[in-house]
Amino acid sequence: MAQALEGGGGQLVVVWQKAPLQALARLHTLAAAGLVDDDMLGRPRADSAIGPRLELLADVMTRPTRASAPVVASVAHGELLTLKPFGHADGVVARAVSRLVTIATGLDPHGLGCRR
Repeated sequence: MAQALEGGGGQLVVVWQKAPLQALARLHTLAAAGLVDDDMLGRPRADSAIGPRLELLADVMTRPTRASAPVVASVAHGELLTLKPFGHADGVVARAVSRLVTIATGLDPHGLGCRR
């Protein structure tokens, strides 16, 4: 997981900035590998409330904002922890997204917070 975020110049940062839901799916695939069946990797739970909230989160994350990077990272982290969209490895995905946001917003452009 850390390797996917390390350095801040990775493809995942670009994906997050343009298609956050795709980045979430990739992060879940990395975080839950070996924990769930392969056909469940990167797929949100079948709950009618999850899709709209993930769409709203993606919209908020790609919209210009005057909010500080720590606030944006906290919103993403908190929403994913509350929503538990995948049912497995949600905390790991939420932490990874928080770090991804700090890289993408320039707070931690080199991903130094992601080092082991």
